[in-house]
Amino acid sequence: MNLFLKSMLAFIMSFLCIAPLFATDSATQQNTTGRCPEYQHWGNVSNFLGEKVARPFFGTIHKITATGKIPAFVVIGGSKFVDGKKMCTDDIQLITCAFGEANGDKTVSWKCEMLNAKYPFPVSDGLGIPTDSGLLCIGGFNGITQKICKDVYLMTFPDEKGNVSFLKMPDLPIPSSMSCGGEINRKIYVYEANSLLVLDLNASPLSWSEQPGIPDGINRQQPAGCVQMANQKKTAFFVFGGYNAGVPENTALFDAWRYVPNPADSEPHWMRLSDVVINADTLSTIGAMAVPSGCENILVIGGFNREIWNQRCHEIATLSPEQWKLKNEAYMQWEPEKFRWNKNVLSFNTVTDAWTHLPEPMPVATCGSAVGVMQNQIIVAGGEIKPATRTDDLQFGNFERVREFGTLNWIIFLGYLALMLPFGFFFMKRGKDTKDYFKGGGRIPWWVNGVSIFATMLSSITFMTIPAMTFISDWRYFPYAVTIFAIAPVVIYLYLPFFRRLNITSAYEYLERRFNLFSRIFASLAFIIFMVARSAVVTFLPSLALSVVAGIDLYLSIVLVGSITVIYSTIGGMEAVVWSDFVQAIILIGGALVALIVLVSGSGGVTETFTVATEAQKLRLLDLGWAVAEPVLWVTVIGGFAINLSSYTADQTIVQRYLTTKDEKSASHSIWFNGALSVASSALFYLLGTALYTFYKKNPGAFDIVMGSNDSIFPTFIVTELPMGVSGLLIAAIFAATMSTLSSNFNSAATAFVTDFYRRFFTNDEKKAFFMAHVSTAVVGVLAIGFALVIAGWRDIYSLFDTFQSMIGILTGGLAGLFLMGIFLPRINGIGAIAGLCASYVANFLFKFTDVFPHKPHLLLYGAIGLVACVVVGYIVSLMTGKPRHDQLDGLTLKYPAKRESE
Repeated sequence: MNLFLKSMLAFIMSFLCIAPLFATDSATQQNTTGRCPEYQHWGNVSNFLGEKVARPFFGTIHKITATGKIPAFVVIGGSKFVDGKKMCTDDIQLITCAFGEANGDKTVSWKCEMLNAKYPFPVSDGLGIPTDSGLLCIGGFNGITQKICKDVYLMTFPDEKGNVSFLKMPDLPIPSSMSCGGEINRKIYVYEANSLLVLDLNASPLSWSEQPGIPDGINRQQPAGCVQMANQKKTAFFVFGGYNAGVPENTALFDAWRYVPNPADSEPHWMRLSDVVINADTLSTIGAMAVPSGCENILVIGGFNREIWNQRCHEIATLSPEQWKLKNEAYMQWEPEKFRWNKNVLSFNTVTDAWTHLPEPMPVATCGSAVGVMQNQIIVAGGEIKPATRTDDLQFGNFERVREFGTLNWIIFLGYLALMLPFGFFFMKRGKDTKDYFKGGGRIPWWVNGVSIFATMLSSITFMTIPAMTFISDWRYFPYAVTIFAIAPVVIYLYLPFFRRLNITSAYEYLERRFNLFSRIFASLAFIIFMVARSAVVTFLPSLALSVVAGIDLYLSIVLVGSITVIYSTIGGMEAVVWSDFVQAIILIGGALVALIVLVSGSGGVTETFTVATEAQKLRLLDLGWAVAEPVLWVTVIGGFAINLSSYTADQTIVQRYLTTKDEKSASHSIWFNGALSVASSALFYLLGTALYTFYKKNPGAFDIVMGSNDSIFPTFIVTELPMGVSGLLIAAIFAATMSTLSSNFNSAATAFVTDFYRRFFTNDEKKAFFMAHVSTAVVGVLAIGFALVIAGWRDIYSLFDTFQSMIGILTGGLAGLFLMGIFLPRINGIGAIAGLCASYVANFLFKFTDVFPHKPHLLLYGAIGLVACVVVGYIVSLMTGKPRHDQLDGLTLKYPAKRESE
């Protein structure tokens, strides 16, 4: 190893050795609640609402304007006092906000407009649930009949003139007021007394059903609750507290429950969670409102003081009417502060099952307010400030994320990017022809090559999403990572000899020799397109996450990282790619180890981390069930085998690595070494996810309550919890994973283009091909950067990621089937191969996008479905269309490894 590489590695290793010292010191200084990753500022607008009301229908919806839809918050009806008498209103008020900047500070302006429309009757105490079609208004107290009602109406979204309509929906089976509810997969859930009321919006005709409520059987009144994503990636309905009607004396409750609509066979629908207790203070949720915030938090806002509530209920039950009248008159003279209603906004994390409260309390404590979260603003409109006293004020809590990346972090991050450029220039002088450019001249040591394969397979998406997935679930996906050891001997003893003996540059050259030109062109073109798309997503997703949590400009991040990778990949070729992968692998693994040290230290040490994780079943590894849509053992093993087989036999980025070592033995060592690194690193990333869970379980106040996606949790932790310098190193590690994947994608896509198209159809001149190798690498990189910039403007980026992940198996299963048929099944001919490839796509399309099959398979099974469909159909069609020619078998199949005499 030369001086340049030794100096690079020495610098990196010295920093990695020092970083844990700073990280551990930071972790030991944390308090029990952590630090809030956003600034919280409360504002108040007096005399805001058109009326002083409490307990209206409310919900965050949108308003239709001439330029499109804008977020809005609607308030319908509510109770008010006129001349000392409680009355209901039928008015509809719409709240909107606009953001601006004044003197360098961000500003927000609020507007409330009274719509011309009216609710069908004066109403209060009802439940509003936003849906795709409008706001569902459920039950409530009818101001005309003076009774709790069963009525349900759907209010359409207001247009630019404020016009709305009310569609009568099926009545509830029982009257309902002051209930809680939400929507899950087009089903409406309402909790009333001790019943769960369900309306399936997909059913025809529409009708409500009444299902068993919380198993304790309590007649629960005024609970708080809403729908939010929960542990194990399940969307659930949460119910908090309320009071036990009449038993004994309307005692305040402080329990918490979760309802999962479709639990696994071993799980109950209802599960009890941690009580509403913070710092040994048991709290009431009576009169409070619960709203989801971010991707996995619930905010509980307002509510009665538990001790005073219980005291008043006891007095009502034990005093004579005359005594209570005098006592109540005394209560009415109290100032609002004396009632000690809850000013603190409670925050419940649905994954860690942990309660905390936000650092800054509300200016004024309320009960029965209209509450919502809109554009990271908590809205608290109207409500009671004490019994029989309403307010028309608007309180709003503004959450502004901490986005200071810091000078030291920038130095380390940019310094790392700058250190990548010399790789291209150093190896440029060693590249003389396409063999050097695409295969590294066969000079790559097996151990460096093994690390390069590992770094190529481990993208920045994996770096972020495995910890995020494990944080919200468990270790059941881990057997998928271990299947690499099952694939390794198959690749080494069966596939590798073919690729080495044929002396090919592109893996798809084999397909033309074995089947026909079409199979080669189709596979190579599909690979190139897939590499451009994959490179764009691999560049975009980490850039997006880091722009959100660290304030790094999204477009600058995409261009900067993509451009540097294009430069050293284009100039230095495969040798620069492999050696840079080696350095980047050290960075990303070293950074992950530093993060793990901090997380475990902040969780109370190794023993406490293990104990907390075990109690929460976060270390569950083997699921021996037979569900087709869950990550049970057979799904992860079969899916992992199929996907890894596709990657290690049909992916040019990996097959190309088999040809960069001096001999077959070195290549086999690389594969085994990569397998060991892959399993070890997977265990590390799963541990990171588990430690993230225990850290935020112990430090609930540190969690970002407005985090929009669970995939952002690891970058958020890096930026908010690690000291300066160390967090810069970890951000560099994420981009190291990005660049290692990108460089391999660029070079391999260029290899496929030059070998399968340029040399095949234009010219085989070595100098021209060598020049085209550089040009095509740069072009692929520029296309990937351009596509990443395009999708940066798309809104629903995380569904894009999910779609991309699900398409990997669909796109690669058939390609793996081609190589499998070619090597092991000499009876397969070219027509059968093409038919099988088409069948793989058709089968996956039917499973993924239609209802032909009653059950959707798990994400990991698409590769296996495509592989099986390709082989089965390919064999059947080949039996019907004749045997392949001898020149398509000699030396190209396992059965006929060498030339045979003509028959």
